[in-house]
Amino acid sequence: MAPPRAPPSPTATNAPSSSPAGGAARSEEDLETALGMANDIISQMDAKVKALEASAEEANAMRAQAARLGEKLTAARRAARERGFGDDADLCADDEIDDDVDAPSGDGWAGAASLVADARSGGWLVRPDDVVLGAEIGRGSSGVTHRAMWRGAPVACKIVDVSSPGRAATFLREVRVQSRTRHPNVLPFYGARVDPPDRCWILTTLCHGGTLKQWLYPKGVDNGTKRPLAARLRIAHELARALRCLEESSPRLIHRDVKPSNLFMSSDADDATAYLADFGLAREIRGGEADATEARETLKSNPNSSSPPPKPSSEDVMTGETGTYVYMAPEVVRHERYDAKADVYSFGATLVELVNGAPPYREYFQTPVQIAFAVADGKLRPELKAAASRACPGIAAVAQECVARDPTSRPSFAKIVDAFDAMLPEVTALEEPAAVAMAKRCRQVPVADVAGRGARAIMTSCVGAPAPEGGEGNAPFVLLHGFDSSCLEYRRLFPLLERRAETWALDLLGWGFTDADDGGIGDYSPEAKRAHLHAFWKQEIGRPITLVGASLGGAAAIDFATAHPECVERLVLVDAQGFIEGLGPMGLMPRPIALAGVNVLKTRILRNTANQMAYCDKATFATEDAMRVGQLHTFQPQWADATLSFMKSDGYKVAKRVSAITQPTLVMWGREDKILDPAYATRFAEEVPNSKLLWVEKCGHVAHLEQPEVMRDALFEFAGIGEEVVAA
Repeated sequence: MAPPRAPPSPTATNAPSSSPAGGAARSEEDLETALGMANDIISQMDAKVKALEASAEEANAMRAQAARLGEKLTAARRAARERGFGDDADLCADDEIDDDVDAPSGDGWAGAASLVADARSGGWLVRPDDVVLGAEIGRGSSGVTHRAMWRGAPVACKIVDVSSPGRAATFLREVRVQSRTRHPNVLPFYGARVDPPDRCWILTTLCHGGTLKQWLYPKGVDNGTKRPLAARLRIAHELARALRCLEESSPRLIHRDVKPSNLFMSSDADDATAYLADFGLAREIRGGEADATEARETLKSNPNSSSPPPKPSSEDVMTGETGTYVYMAPEVVRHERYDAKADVYSFGATLVELVNGAPPYREYFQTPVQIAFAVADGKLRPELKAAASRACPGIAAVAQECVARDPTSRPSFAKIVDAFDAMLPEVTALEEPAAVAMAKRCRQVPVADVAGRGARAIMTSCVGAPAPEGGEGNAPFVLLHGFDSSCLEYRRLFPLLERRAETWALDLLGWGFTDADDGGIGDYSPEAKRAHLHAFWKQEIGRPITLVGASLGGAAAIDFATAHPECVERLVLVDAQGFIEGLGPMGLMPRPIALAGVNVLKTRILRNTANQMAYCDKATFATEDAMRVGQLHTFQPQWADATLSFMKSDGYKVAKRVSAITQPTLVMWGREDKILDPAYATRFAEEVPNSKLLWVEKCGHVAHLEQPEVMRDALFEFAGIGEEVVAA
């Protein structure tokens, strides 16, 4: 800024004066002008001095804070070295705290031999000749990722930089963690090559959607996100499930760098699946620290307990900065002892970003280091926008708990997942009142004693209604949905049936919202589905039923009725599959290719196509909301693997058992069915010994959705249920 021009000297004259009086007047005016300008300059300088003083005070405060944190860091590193452990922090240029100096003694390859042995025994040691590298698709601080072909299947191959002991240790840790962590929302691990220095590779699923950060902001952070809120909340749900998997593993795992750039998306579509990745900073919690965490949870729920939490052993103590500042928990920034609750905080920060559609603290225009200092001092924490809090009050409450300053006040990931599960309608934004009502009534029942499942109970998703007054003598209705569907399929028929009889709609094993708690990698064959249904019947019903099966649910009903005739009093087949045997050559495909094929089933294009084919009156019923209802269960973490397991089993083969059906059978068929040829209806009527065929006019493949009143009347007549039963 240029200095102000000096006023004319009061003793100097620029022009001769015509009279002494006139010259004196001008001199007085000049003095007044000069005085005014001087006062203005003084005022401006005072303001600048005050601003500089304030900046100096802020700078001094930040320097003091940095000095305090530096002292803590130095002390923590010194103590760690004295105990024989490495440091936990190093600052990278991108504000991510790297683990480069966090290495064991030696060259960093301690444990490599045992890892290679595990790889050989586990079958995931990769031979270089089996991998054909393609174009580079990503580059980060730890290495370069390429498209690649491995045994004929497309994969992502990360070539890891192991140029220092710390990086070598990080690579070994990441491989070990990923090789033993299987979950539908953890980046699928195929194998690794451990051959330093040039062939340290990690092979994973090829994700076409990039990172979550790229998925959210394809045009840059400044342009915000256009992704639907329902899709963003679904991803938060998937991330919580992945982190629950780490929390419940043995030993427990802490990721230590949860953030959007460490999640990968299966595609660029709104319905893409999210995968948690980048386990280079992950750590195991063994013994004392795990016990201490559980004890703190117990003490929180029972504050009157007289037993203090046990202290963790020295090898479990983590006090260094690890992660990324914007998502880092305050106790981590302060170099205090931390545990898995640090991941909960980072999840909370990511949840806030997903709901707001913008990174945390975006409105403050501060550097990551300034944000970290403010978070450490308790002056900042991630917050939802007011509009988002009003739109999703349940989610807002979860987010607030996750970013609590006190780690013991943060929930476990098991509780977070339960909260998301309970908010199903809110998370998915269903519109149809019948769908919302059915979803709210849906509950998970632990079903034990399932043949082939050992002692593990299956959390069976169902909607059940007891018999109304006067209807106790009627056989219960049990409704089975079709291929890759859920009990929400019966949202219009169920309320009509429960008025006169005990009624159940349940999700078959592997579909809907039933969760066997095995990540979808168990047995989901027709035999497994039958065993699960039989265990459910024994536990929840225990008397003969009227079994209703629609589409592939019809094949499941035939399979169950012929295997357990004592359980089924009557059988109803609705546009049922029964004469189409098997599912083709799925079982011969390499797993990555088969899994890619399964994932096509959840795409909007395929779901919309099936939606259009299912109805006769497309304008009324084949809506966008109907597609979302049908697609909803495909976002369950076990869905893809469970569906693949079923398809590799080659599906139902019941054609030869149709003539062995002994129960009275009602065959219902939509006259305008475009999915299963109506000629199958006539064949059922001919081959089932004691059967009746009823055509449903102006109806496609799903009479229970398109003509629920017609189906209600037919079922009541078939079951001998009269009008005199009092509604509940």
